Amino acid sequence: MKSARHIVSILFLLGSFAAMAADEVTESSILSDSVAATSEDSLAKFEISGSLDTKYSIIKSQKSSSLYRLQNFGQPAISDELSQFLLEPYLNGDYVTKDISFHIKTHSTYISEQTSTSELIELNGSVNALPTLTFTVGKKAFAWGKGYAFNPVGYVNPTKDSENPELAQAGLTSLSVDYTKSFDSGALSTLGVTFILVPSNKIQNRYGELSQTDLAGKAYFLVNDIDIDIMAYNSTTVGNHLGFDFSNNILTNLEVHGEFSQFTNAPKAIIDQNTLSIQNKDGNSYLFGLRYLDSSDTTVILEYYHNGNGLASDEFKQYLQYVDATLSSGQSAAIQTALSTSKNYFQKSALMRDYLYLKVSKPEPFNWVYFTPSLYVLHNLNDQSFSVGIPVSYKPFTNFEFILWPSFLVGSASTQFGDKILSQRLETWLRYSF
Repeated sequence: MKSARHIVSILFLLGSFAAMAADEVTESSILSDSVAATSEDSLAKFEISGSLDTKYSIIKSQKSSSLYRLQNFGQPAISDELSQFLLEPYLNGDYVTKDISFHIKTHSTYISEQTSTSELIELNGSVNALPTLTFTVGKKAFAWGKGYAFNPVGYVNPTKDSENPELAQAGLTSLSVDYTKSFDSGALSTLGVTFILVPSNKIQNRYGELSQTDLAGKAYFLVNDIDIDIMAYNSTTVGNHLGFDFSNNILTNLEVHGEFSQFTNAPKAIIDQNTLSIQNKDGNSYLFGLRYLDSSDTTVILEYYHNGNGLASDEFKQYLQYVDATLSSGQSAAIQTALSTSKNYFQKSALMRDYLYLKVSKPEPFNWVYFTPSLYVLHNLNDQSFSVGIPVSYKPFTNFEFILWPSFLVGSASTQFGDKILSQRLETWLRYSF
């Protein structure tokens, strides 16, 4: 579909024209600003921040599940009750002046000397070419869409963990330009345009076909206090996408939001006759949600998500049957292929088509000072399996947080959450931040 590329081009041209118009308006202000530049540059900020999460988990394994047996094939027999202790340091750095900024965010996981990893979540620099125009280059975690647990229009977002949507995830290597302008009168209060170029590096993880460079664009409008975004994404590898989102406070304490995305030639992985098959599909995905906040700061988030490119119930069962058949064969090479297939194509938290998400949190109930208990349920409407968690946060001191987080995966055999490698988990977190 060429329309996605056309929409991206239109968004880019709109941003260019708007920037040119803004030049005339802001030229005089730029000149006057230069007079004060010297003093403002002296206000450059360099800041280091971060946190250390210390986690101890008790895990109840589910040895009968197909995925457990696949992941542990050939391993020595172990108990079904396990524990894990790990450290997760996050380190952030920011340097900001009037015209430029630099941002870095890193994440590491340490379990032992033999098992430790580090990743670069974000590394980018920005230049404010004009007061309304910003160029950014590097690795950046975008946040498109209004949904909390799902973002069908999050074409450039990191892959979200719906069971922990606030978990930091690695950003996207890209070049982007943002234009933002506010208006003092009229229905339109703010206009924003973003254009993103995403280079490919699929050849030896170093190079990319020029034709596989992806383009993305977004136009933002704040009209009569209604947030509206129109997005497009054009790609020869992941298909073309067009979408929009909105959010509005229809009452003082009630916000509604939604997202809609239409896609063409989007790859979908299924198991056909015990063989991985990648098929290009057309369809749409959408989300509708609400957020309610009462006078006691109790927050309720409810969202319904339809994933048009997700697996149907019979397709998910075919996937598990493929895993079972491969395990029954006892052939190591085939089992390693099945393990790789599972990790690469069937690990998303929203793997199937229809989900309902509910989260309720209430700070300091029953006058329990510094406590914030929460409850969330991620319900797979296609096979009636679900994940439920009850995290409780306690913040007795500044920059310190203790979290107790029990979670349960519930469902019958051959369902998404009923066939996970674990059925219960109890996590304790100690978080120090600075």
